[in-house]
Amino acid sequence: MIDIQPATLEDAEALAKCLRKADLDELKAALGDTPEGALTECVAFSPVSWTWRERGEIVAMFGVAGHPMRPDVGIPWMLCSDLVYQNKTRLLRHCRRYLDEMLARYPVIENCVDCRNTLSIQWLSWIGFAFAELIPFYGAQRLPFIRFVAARSL
Repeated sequence: MIDIQPATLEDAEALAKCLRKADLDELKAALGDTPEGALTECVAFSPVSWTWRERGEIVAMFGVAGHPMRPDVGIPWMLCSDLVYQNKTRLLRHCRRYLDEMLARYPVIENCVDCRNTLSIQWLSWIGFAFAELIPFYGAQRLPFIRFVAARSL
């Protein structure tokens, strides 16, 4: 049974201990931060964020943070445990509702995804994000990332 509730700092600490490898690698490449630090900041700087649980176990956390220099732009994020592999269909069934909630708050949402994170790239494409430019040397590790964008319908 799916249970999606507002995210807490305790959820961030719990998920940090069991992040799927692709998300952990992406965090290190982009931010050079610890999983605990990155998840805590994601929750702290996001006006809306959620934790998805199945049978009490955290599957994912996701939300949208405000862009520090562009108030009309949100920065969506999602980090998962390995349980996401067992729950892909439920994720796809529910995710568009939360994308709509993010776009109700910000007319444009955008972020970057590690080119190695193929599951995330497939999901982003399915949910309706457009891919913009390839950034060949992004983040702390200067690895290739792709910028993705979604905009509110007029």
